Amino acid sequence: MKKRVINKQKVFIFASIIFIVFCVIFYGFRFIYYYRKFNKKTESGETLQLLSSKIRSDNEEAKAGDGLYSIGNEFIFKGKNVNNYVMYSGLLWRIVKVNNDGSINLVTDKIMNEFMWGTEDSNYKTSQIRKWLNKSDDNTGIFYSNLYNPNDYLKTTLICLNTVSSLSSFKCDDTLNDDYVGLLSTIDYTNSIVDEETYLNINDEYWLLTMSQDNTAWFVDSKNLSKSSILDSYGIRPTITLNSTVYYETGDGTLENPYKIGYNEGLSLGSFVKLGNDNWIVYEVNNDSIRLSLASYYNNGNSSYRFGDSNNFSVTSTSSLAYFLNNNFYESLSYKDLIITSDWYIGEYNDDFINIYKDKVSAKVGLYNIADIKLNNDTKNYYLMTKGSSGKIFGFDMSGYLFESATTQNRYIKPAITIKKNKIISGSGTVNDPYILEA
Repeated sequence: MKKRVINKQKVFIFASIIFIVFCVIFYGFRFIYYYRKFNKKTESGETLQLLSSKIRSDNEEAKAGDGLYSIGNEFIFKGKNVNNYVMYSGLLWRIVKVNNDGSINLVTDKIMNEFMWGTEDSNYKTSQIRKWLNKSDDNTGIFYSNLYNPNDYLKTTLICLNTVSSLSSFKCDDTLNDDYVGLLSTIDYTNSIVDEETYLNINDEYWLLTMSQDNTAWFVDSKNLSKSSILDSYGIRPTITLNSTVYYETGDGTLENPYKIGYNEGLSLGSFVKLGNDNWIVYEVNNDSIRLSLASYYNNGNSSYRFGDSNNFSVTSTSSLAYFLNNNFYESLSYKDLIITSDWYIGEYNDDFINIYKDKVSAKVGLYNIADIKLNNDTKNYYLMTKGSSGKIFGFDMSGYLFESATTQNRYIKPAITIKKNKIISGSGTVNDPYILEA
């Protein structure tokens, strides 16, 4: 019997054909994938534009005064009057810069909360603010957890951890690269200034992420940079970075018509909801429920109330504000059947906001706690439900600063409730056109 001789040349040719076919299929699919990714079309067949490209086309490169400046490989907004507004996740943001890879750095237009930067001897990695901004353990990442589809819209934000003792020198060789939410740095703030003016001044005080020395950190003191002990309380303005693949949807970047990202998101953080004759605002989004705070004061601020004889939010004590909210107030609502009984955290805040989760009460109506995202910054002089030291209760004073109050002082109240995510009947979720939900 003759042995079959294998023709090496034919084997080589056959293997080459298989390899070529594989490469054509593999790289063909990759080409189609990336072409579709970067050349998305509307239902009518129009090609969508990347948001980073839209921002640059809407703003001529500035050489002086307010505008968008090209610095290195970045495009940075400078000055006071710039059209850099973005609406995302129910919140209004400002564009800080467009990076060389097309990603976009944003900062919230308003303060989202207020408390201590950190605890004694902490740095940014171990700070209270970082835990509140980013998800790591239980009861952390309050802000990130309430953003709309962050996996689709956000990338991690580069954070510079270098200590800055003088504004004349700044370097960034100690970085953090795995957080999705951060704060502005001193260089972000100083880079935004033209003729001593910047859109980052909001006539309010807020923390930066940059530490100085001796347990101090930088903050914006209304219109200037200053330093303060990390044990002090100032506002928090979160920053995020939009992916380079985020597309322009609508808007022109003005305050009246901001760029809108995910603008069809439905019930989300910052949405206004009308129940009966009352306007509420969403401050917490869960899988099947949302938490709402009254957009203004109860009774339009015509009445003020004591917290009670103690700093305990007790629904059974007739002298407690909790009792009034869960009886008199609750029974007066025409939509009370929509309200869900839920847990409200009432632990003490000392040096760590995580401690507030050590104690809770079940109730129909509650108040903000110290870790909740605070919306509508125009409201002041109202109680929280977070215990302070020596029998006091936390609240915001008449200037809007967080402080520990005696429980017997008369202050305004902003009730909070939990309802199911009912179907939206009408509205756009704005203050002038709130959502109307299915009964």
